[in-house]
Amino acid sequence: CTHLCYGEVEVRANVSDVTSAGVVYLPFNWWPETSSNGQSANALTPDGTSRRNIGSNAFDAQVEIKKVS
Repeated sequence: CTHLCYGEVEVRANVSDVTSAGVVYLPFNWWPETSSNGQSANALTPDGTSRRNIGSNAFDAQVEIKKVS
């Protein structure tokens, strides 16, 4: 389960060494039906533009990972 103050997404995880340690990859084009709580990666990012106001800020987020039963 990944969550932040903006929202929470519950998905099945595949742990591997394909990405760097400490990195979570969640495709942003997944639809809400693919998660067990009806949310997508967009739930983890704030609305609005980047700090420089030049575009979307929906490409990274700090998350906490928890195992759920």
